Amino acid sequence: MLSGGRGQQEQLLLDRPALIKLVDSQGGEWIASLMQLAPHSQTQAAFERVGRSARAALFVRRAETVPKSGIEACAILYGLTPSEMRVLQAALDIHTVAEMASALGVSPNTIKKHLSAIFAKMGVSRRAGLIRLVMDARP
Repeated sequence: MLSGGRGQQEQLLLDRPALIKLVDSQGGEWIASLMQLAPHSQTQAAFERVGRSARAALFVRRAETVPKSGIEACAILYGLTPSEMRVLQAALDIHTVAEMASALGVSPNTIKKHLSAIFAKMGVSRRAGLIRLVMDARP
């Protein structure tokens, strides 16, 4: 709820929209933006033409999680699995496939299969291409 008198509330909405976090019955998060319509705006005129009036508009959209890293952003962009994300992180941090396998507790063949899938999904053929895409995707 906006605090202050009516004039203060209207001024607050003119300066910037009020953002309201909503949660639906399935736990999905939504963001509502309540925005006052500027006096004599085209939107207000459109409402008046159909015999209605409006002082504000409410826009609701699904809340999106913001990736915290280039790895997370690439996972979203290219549809990487959690295992592929771990291998991608290892590919950035560790030099050889054998070292990556040892660090992740899997076989070198598993690393190779994951790298092959990652290369295909991300459309590159070398680790340097992976590094470039991850760096470019950083928030």
